[in-house]
Amino acid sequence: MQAFEDNLIGKRQSLANTIANVESPSCPYTSMLQKRAKPTNQPHNWQAEIYPDADFDAVEDGKDVSEFDTVPRYPITCYSQKLWRNPAVSDFGDEAEIAGAPGGSEMARQKAIALVILKRKNEALFLSAQDTLLSGKKYYTRGLFSWISNTAQTNNPVPATVRTPAAQVYSSTLALFTEASFSTMCASSYIQRKGPMTMDAFLGIYLKQKFTEFTSYQPTVANFTAVRQFTRPGEANKFINTIDFLKTDTGEYRLHASSFLRKTAATGADSAGTHLSGAVVDMNMVALLYTRLPRLKELENKGGGPRAMCDSIVLHQVDSPIAMMKMEIDS
Repeated sequence: MQAFEDNLIGKRQSLANTIANVESPSCPYTSMLQKRAKPTNQPHNWQAEIYPDADFDAVEDGKDVSEFDTVPRYPITCYSQKLWRNPAVSDFGDEAEIAGAPGGSEMARQKAIALVILKRKNEALFLSAQDTLLSGKKYYTRGLFSWISNTAQTNNPVPATVRTPAAQVYSSTLALFTEASFSTMCASSYIQRKGPMTMDAFLGIYLKQKFTEFTSYQPTVANFTAVRQFTRPGEANKFINTIDFLKTDTGEYRLHASSFLRKTAATGADSAGTHLSGAVVDMNMVALLYTRLPRLKELENKGGGPRAMCDSIVLHQVDSPIAMMKMEIDS
């Protein structure tokens, strides 16, 4: 009787030496954050100041100095937060040879994954709406969507003088967000900065696409004729439809797509606003402070298999949020 392939006994499994993961490892905000000196204690404090408006009236001849001026400073407070991802495999699992894993080791593969996920936890934390807090023995740092707020935070609120103005916060729908909406926000930010500057925008993908539409559609105005043209050199036979940089009267804005905005803290799942929202920041005014750098620490194998701890302790510092902007969109 002829032996057919599908009935053969003892065939070796055909398994490629590859492990595929379609998720992007990109964490633009965490990667771009300045890394500053380690906080010495909890909470960590710094100061912000604002140059006040000053008169330019004339001083009369012969007048003695009788009035004096000073620029006050405003204290800002935030806690560090510990994050971890702890890999482990069973005793038998540690002896198995895994295709595509470093050295064929399942534990080595899980350690590498833990470091990637720890960075993603940082990105989601920093781009969250979480407030800073000490609750029992849990320390929470503040996310960007809490830092950028025109109202006082619940815990250790940003002083009113350096708080983000309401004109720089958009909270309506994605459909109603227009180029004019963003221009109004930028004008308010310009007024706080007293001049143009370069800022970075971290945007959910649907909001990023909305920015790209700025080059495709222009609202019509009664009794006016549209004269704007948009031209862009491109390679032959390629259609390019993306905007990653805006230059306007109020400054320059670099646009970055992010998948980790306003996520759910308890599960890490997307919220309604994850892919609709965005924040615009001056990267010179934000920083990542490591109380503990990311590390992999081997734990005792008590007989059940190898275990490890992958952790870090981080503080998300915003020097002063007064010029920053956010689009907090849920629909």
